[in-house]
Amino acid sequence: MKLAVQKIMPCCQIKAAVNCVAILLLSGLLVELLWSHTEALYGRKHATSIVVHPRPSRSLSSCSGYLGLIDCLSNASWSYQPPAMLQAACQQTKTRHLVLVFVPLRANMALQRSLVRQTWGRHDNGTGFELLIFLVQLPEGEAPDPALSSESAKFGDIFLMGGPTEDTYQCLTLKILSFLRWYSQNCSGAFHYLLKSDHDSVWNANSLNRLLRQRLKLDERNPRNSTRHPSRSNSPKVQSASGLPDSPAEILGGIQRRSTVQRHNSSKFCTPPQAFAPNRYPNYVLGGPGYLISDAAATALTRAADRVAPFWLEDVYITGILAAASRPPVRRAQLSHIYYAAVPAALLRANALASPPLGIHGLSAKQVQRLDSWLREPKAVENAKRLHRIHTLT
Repeated sequence: MKLAVQKIMPCCQIKAAVNCVAILLLSGLLVELLWSHTEALYGRKHATSIVVHPRPSRSLSSCSGYLGLIDCLSNASWSYQPPAMLQAACQQTKTRHLVLVFVPLRANMALQRSLVRQTWGRHDNGTGFELLIFLVQLPEGEAPDPALSSESAKFGDIFLMGGPTEDTYQCLTLKILSFLRWYSQNCSGAFHYLLKSDHDSVWNANSLNRLLRQRLKLDERNPRNSTRHPSRSNSPKVQSASGLPDSPAEILGGIQRRSTVQRHNSSKFCTPPQAFAPNRYPNYVLGGPGYLISDAAATALTRAADRVAPFWLEDVYITGILAAASRPPVRRAQLSHIYYAAVPAALLRANALASPPLGIHGLSAKQVQRLDSWLREPKAVENAKRLHRIHTLT
């Protein structure tokens, strides 16, 4: 009997080991499956593992960036002074513009605003973007200084926002979300897309406009031929009163996939697990060089923000968390030839002409000027038509 047991035991041990391995493999597959559905579940009642902490607290962590959001939330009231040219565009009822560009900049960054106006942000003889504004936040009740007032009067492109605190990177989420709320309430339907851009970026305006017109099936000779319709919807595709397709609820840009959440206090992007539990963010569109939000998506995102607490990383929150929490979810599409830093090869004239970037981020003032000039050369224009694409939605 004892001998029989000794013979059986090794077999049992082998079977147990095999079973353990099988269980581990199945567990790994289950974890991967759950992660693949994280975005679809985000914002639903039972998706508790990815819910942002409802009330940010200083007791959670010493992460300086995250703690900065708490100061921004101390007073949630905002006031607005939109420029006259934007108000006029919003009040039009017969035509729709293609793109509204908005660049968030602090009040003291006049040189950076001037650089954008003189390069990729300028509108010359029907080329470039139709409308450019700068979002400038001042503490609520504080008047702009004489220099800012003079600049605003001269160019008419400064959108003044009275915010809860000083204009800081940690408040960028609330600044952009507040602007999107204003747009949805006062300007919905006036533009097909809103382009949020960093100031240290360059956009290939003509190429991007062409891609968007093709996407909307608009006549390239008349980018404003779509009649504005009164009601908005975040359905995948909407028809305007003229029968031309409206922009779907989507965000376009450089998609960041499965990005790791930084936990160490030394990281600029440190986020405590109490504020965001998973170790990876949902897919989102990088804030630099920027992203395009369709008119329908702007409304959908602001509605989702009523249900989802703010998160301090603007691009993760707006283009990732809110996009997934929208009902139905706001889709995202990858723009080709998007660069996130000053890649030396992309800053050589020969490379810029042969494979021109659609958008590039992290440039010095000289690099912005040079690259913008190169992208306007005939060879770069032709190659952009051949190379630039909007890839499959996610």
